[in-house]
Amino acid sequence: MFSKKNRTVVMTEYGSFFIYYFPLLFLSQKIHVHRLYFSSFSWNKLSKFRNSNFLYKVYFLLMSIIKLDKNSFLSHLYLTLFPNRISKFDANNFVPQSCDYLCSLGFMRKIPYTQIEVSKSSTNIHWSLLPQYAGCHPYYWVFRENQKYSGITIHKIAEDYDSGNIIIQKRIPISEIETSISFRKKAAKESISLFKNYLKNKKKLDQISIKQNRNDYTFYKSPKVNDFIISFNDSCEEIIGKFRAAPDSCHVVLNRQKKKVNSIITKTGIIFFSHQRAKIKSCKTVKINEVIISYEDI
Repeated sequence: MFSKKNRTVVMTEYGSFFIYYFPLLFLSQKIHVHRLYFSSFSWNKLSKFRNSNFLYKVYFLLMSIIKLDKNSFLSHLYLTLFPNRISKFDANNFVPQSCDYLCSLGFMRKIPYTQIEVSKSSTNIHWSLLPQYAGCHPYYWVFRENQKYSGITIHKIAEDYDSGNIIIQKRIPISEIETSISFRKKAAKESISLFKNYLKNKKKLDQISIKQNRNDYTFYKSPKVNDFIISFNDSCEEIIGKFRAAPDSCHVVLNRQKKKVNSIITKTGIIFFSHQRAKIKSCKTVKINEVIISYEDI
């Protein structure tokens, strides 16, 4: 049986996942956040706010209100009100915390199995339709392979990455004119709605989770430097996939020099733009396998 409020341990990073989702836990009538862990990287990012005086924190919160940034306000309000509940995650000296609910919000470290064992329930929010595209940067690989849909999965935490039972999913179609960046914005809204639904119906949904089909399981690591290079050997589909997956990071090599790609035009006339494109005057074009590529020539 769960207590009236679920004693909850949260493991997260100081970034979009914390800002997106943590306020839902903070405001929930069913959740009591007992301990909030940040990775060492996030702990350092958070140091300015953590170590600032009370007046600075009040100023920060007021600016969040002025900017109408409710999520930032609520997340940082918790950090201000409950500094003793916040900890740096140290895998070597970690002490498991017995809890009703273990919640991972974009946590980029492996959660100790000892913590999973002492948690009555657990969730991780993964940005793909598991069991496919487990691992790092799933939407990069979804777009790299020119998929027509992806989605969000809330699943139980298991010893292996992204392998726990599926609790609830949302399938999201991918438009042929979208990039991973525009899709992430759409997926973020859907994921918040899905997480709200989970928290509202937590007890029921935890009981009907489904085991993943390991035959369909695919796992991807972080993309490497060469994954962002458009080559003259790439097919049309490979060029389109690379650019849609990372429109702000793609390069083409010309005369042994890397040139940042600003846009591509496919053979069907669809134009994809980088969100950080240069002025037209500084750009030139090259055609590779029926794809016109605009690149910076500075």
